[in-house]
Order: sequence, then structure tokens, then C-alpha cells
Amino acid sequence: MDAELKFLPAEAPQGFSTLAMAQWDGKPEPIVRELLQNCLDAAREADREQAEVMFTIADRPLKSLPGLQAYRTAFEAAVKERSAGPQPAGEKRTIERIRNVLDREQTRLLFCRDNGIGLNDQVLDGLLTEGNSTKTTIGGGTTGVGHLTAFAASDLRYVLYAGRSRSGGDLRDYISGHAVLASHKSPKKRGSGISGNGYLLRPGAGSLFEDAKYSDTAPPILREQLDSLTDTGSVICITGFNDFRDERKKVVESLQRVSAIHFLAAIAMGKMVVHIDNGRDTAIVDKSTLPTILLPISNQRRARNVFIAGQQVYRAWRVFDQGETLESGVDGVVIRFRRRTDDEGHESSRVQLYRDGMWITNKAPELEYSDFAGNLPFDAVVLVEEGKLYDLIRNAEGPEHRGLDRERLGPNRWAELRRLLGIVRDRLREAAGTMEREKTFTPDNFATFSGDTLRAAEPMRPYRPRLSVGAADTATVLQTGEDTGDRPDDPDPNPSPNPNPPQPSPPRRLQPKPGNGVPMRTSIAPQRNAAGEVDTLRVQWKLTERDNLPDLVGVRVRLPSGSDATCDRPLPPEWLPLAAIEHPKGKEKASGKSTTEISIPPADGHLTITLAEPLPDASAIEVDVVRRRQESDDA
Repeated sequence: MDAELKFLPAEAPQGFSTLAMAQWDGKPEPIVRELLQNCLDAAREADREQAEVMFTIADRPLKSLPGLQAYRTAFEAAVKERSAGPQPAGEKRTIERIRNVLDREQTRLLFCRDNGIGLNDQVLDGLLTEGNSTKTTIGGGTTGVGHLTAFAASDLRYVLYAGRSRSGGDLRDYISGHAVLASHKSPKKRGSGISGNGYLLRPGAGSLFEDAKYSDTAPPILREQLDSLTDTGSVICITGFNDFRDERKKVVESLQRVSAIHFLAAIAMGKMVVHIDNGRDTAIVDKSTLPTILLPISNQRRARNVFIAGQQVYRAWRVFDQGETLESGVDGVVIRFRRRTDDEGHESSRVQLYRDGMWITNKAPELEYSDFAGNLPFDAVVLVEEGKLYDLIRNAEGPEHRGLDRERLGPNRWAELRRLLGIVRDRLREAAGTMEREKTFTPDNFATFSGDTLRAAEPMRPYRPRLSVGAADTATVLQTGEDTGDRPDDPDPNPSPNPNPPQPSPPRRLQPKPGNGVPMRTSIAPQRNAAGEVDTLRVQWKLTERDNLPDLVGVRVRLPSGSDATCDRPLPPEWLPLAAIEHPKGKEKASGKSTTEISIPPADGHLTITLAEPLPDASAIEVDVVRRRQESDDA
């Protein structure tokens, strides 16, 4: 029996803006991670030796979408009602995106198919309603496929579901779908409304509380995918697929990268394989292709706009490829360990925590790099598959399945989690060994003291520029800090009668005013002048979020000091004075108020930043972009 898209009576007004979707708009990482996590859980529940996932990207006629006419009717009614009042920018953008898809003859689809336990009435109830999970253990998400996270990849905000599961030994199909629009007034019943949530149900079903409300007949758009299943499994279809807002259309690469990063352990151990097909190119993510996928991001040291930096993922892969297996001392936990070689630099030891083969965190309590400061450097992967620690981690993850939140466990269970991870920590310390004292790194010109007596360093005499020089030289001393007279340790030929003469202030470091960062990607190409010094920077920048953009953004350039938050007193970066910035909409020069920041309108494209003072080297230079208001466009 074919299904129908039904918008049921509303309990309260509902707009087009939905935070749960907007926060992941255009970001492949959380969307693909959630889809794969549910596929892996479904395969585990079905006792599969290997979870097989197939991503397929295809274009199909728009009219092939089930319930299209009901969707159009509800959309137009909701737009008409919402236009009667003020509309936020996010709502207008959502409406525009939906119209763009509805005005075309073809629509883009993303299918995600797995070989898991499949769908049934209970699982679909959990998919279609927030907070209604069918997981056997506490945690976010639902079995088989994702829920609201997947809608961020749909410009129609319409997702279809199809599953095949066993009922009494026989295979049965279950079909449904969910569209999220905005509510509107009922044309038939005065004083009542129609919900913005539409559900694909069997004809005659008028509520999600009814029994047997889901159709068993797949529409043609889902039939091919469903028939590809040899046993139980499920299919999710994201309609109006937006290619993760990637203008380069490198969707296959995004799917490969996210799969390899977040499910490295499952893939490396052969518990998951991911296939990708966009009609032109095919790809596979398995143990053999992991190094090819991860090598291009192996030098990515910072996790900008992603959950984990590429360098750490690559190091974790080397643990699987070259490491050894250790007994953890905790039930259901296995350790993979690799001691780092002398030619790999002095990076801190890193421990990556995986649950069911999915990356959870690299900052687990008792397993942070500071817990291994006195040990020889190593990399390790902690695999949690079952047992008491498994349950504690699963409960502490939260709905995004990453990080460990103490508040979700409470003090007693959090203490137990730390105790079990402490056992793992001690095993890693034992395997790594203690760093020998003679191998401890001591910078040049640092004072060292030997012997059993603890001795404090002798305080240095404060630096006091001589003020017995002429007025012009005195000004030079105060502005530059350079002493044009006698050295401080030379005897003073004209001692001052004042035993505590006033001391000049040290030169003030240039410091721009604080500001909130603008999410964007940048690449920097230093340009050298005839003397071989860097005097301009060629910057390619691309906004990664376009919601609530300011009229102006402040652009600053800095040289990191090299210290970080682990230092007792980390040094601030050096902010460089700027002369001018050429941008896609014109050119701005530094004002008299500030030389460390220049405000320009936000726009994708190239920037040419001219430095006020050339640099001999700019290998570590960084560009910051912060929000600014029109009336305060200077720092």
C-alpha cells in the first residue's frame, strides 16, 4: 500500500528556523558521522562481522518524490502565513532554498544504505520523534539511521526511510519519511493549526500513535536501494541534497575523509567498510585505502572547524599499522600502543579513545598528554568494546557521541570512570618507560644546578637605561628600549642622589582589541620583495558560515610566540603592524587609531595584506578575522 505525506494537527505554532538543523548546515562531519554511527550500531545489533555502508549520490526527477503535492501545498500555506509577520534572515534563506529545489525538474539525492538490523514500527517511532530512542543502552541517536542531523544536508528538509527487518522469521519492508516545514492555520477548522512536521504514513493513518501506521510498499525512488539488500538493512534518502555546500563538488572526498577520521578503528580492524558512488566516480574506505586518505591531512596540526586534527588521526593509523597490542587490565578494553622514534620530533604523547570503533575523544580524563609528561613519547589507541567502562563512556558521550561530560554521569559514576581509565593510564606508563634524565631537553643559556641542595636563582639587577645622555637620546631609550649610554653594569660616573630613581616603562606591545571570530578557511602565501624580505601576504579566504554576518570584519596578522596554555605564563603572540589591505570590494589603509587591525567588508576571494614593516621570514604567520561594527571599525 503506497504511503501518503500527512501534516497532522499542530499543538503549537512552529517556524521554519530549526536550531538542530541550522547548527550543522553545510558541515559534512557531524552529518556523515551520525549516519555512520547508526549504521555501525545497527550492524552490531544484527551480529554482522562487518558493517557495510553504501553512499550513493544521484539525480532523479522531482516528481518521483513521494507526497510531493502534499509537500507543496503545506509549504505554500506556511510561507503565506509566515510572510504576514517579521521573518528572520535564517527563515528567509530556508524558504529560498526550498523554492530553488521545487523550481527544478531534477533533484539531487544522497542515499545511505546499511546491512544492519533494519527498521520496524518501534525503530521508526524513534526516528520520527525527538527524544524517543530505541537504543538498548542510554545515549543519543537512534538505531540504523540518523534523525535531525541528516536534515542539515537536505535543502528540502525532507528525509525518506526504508528498512527491511525480520518479523516472525519473515522479511518485511517498512517505509516512512519526515518533512520539517512550518505550521499554518487549518483551512477546515477555525482556531486550529496544521503542524510543520509531515510524516509519510499509510493511507488512513491519522496519528503517530496508531498501530500499523507505516506502509510496506516502497516508492520507486527507494525500491532500487531496498532491493539491493540481501538480508536485513535500512536506507535513508536525503532529498534536495546540498552537497554539504561545497562549491568544488568534492562530496566523494568529504565522505571518504569523514569516514576514515571518525571510524578509523572500526575500518582498520575490518569491522566497517564504506563504499561511495556518485554516478561518475566510485571510492572505497577500508583498511587498504586508509593511508591514501589520511596522508594529505597528516600535517594538519589544528582542528579548525573539525572535531579532530588530521595529524592526530594519521598518528592513530600508524598505531594500528605498526603498533603492538597491550593488555589493559580492564574488562572489554584493548590497547594498541606504538613507541615513537627519535626522528619523529618531540610531539606530546597522545591517547585516542574509541568506543565500538568510533572516535570519542583525545582528552579523556587520566589519558591526557600531561598525564605522560615523564614518559618516553608514544601514541596509543584505547578500544572500548564492552564491560563496565563501555557503559560509563556511552552514558557520558551525549547526543553527539564525542567527548566525555562529567555532568551526564554524576560524581560517583564519574569517579568510577576515572578509576578505570587510571588503570589504563598506569599500563601505558609501564609500557612507555620513564624518560632518562640525561635525555631531558634543556634550552641553551638556561642555568642548571647540581647537587642535593635546592637553590633559588639569583635575581638579576633590573635594567635601567642611563638618563645622563641628551634629551634626544633619552627619547630614543624610552621609545625603543635601546641604551645609547653606558651599560647597566658599568659604574655610574654621576650617581643620582635619589636611591630609587623612577624607572622607564618597557616598550608597550601592540595589542588589538578583543573580538569574536568569524568562521572561515584561509590560506596564506607570503610575498617577498627585492631584498628577500616578506612585505605582503596573499590570502585566500572563504566563509564557512554565512548566518548573521557583520557589516565589517577586522583583519589582524600575528606571529605565534610558541608557548601554549600548558605553560605557567604563556607568552602572547606578536601582532604585526599593517599598512593596507586590498580586498574584493576595494582597498583600506591603516588608520591613526590602530595599525594592528584593518576593517573590511566580509566577502570570499583574495586579500593582499601589506605589512608596515617587512619580515625576514613568515613561515609561522597567521591571519585572524573578527567581527566588527560599522561605528567602531578600528581597533
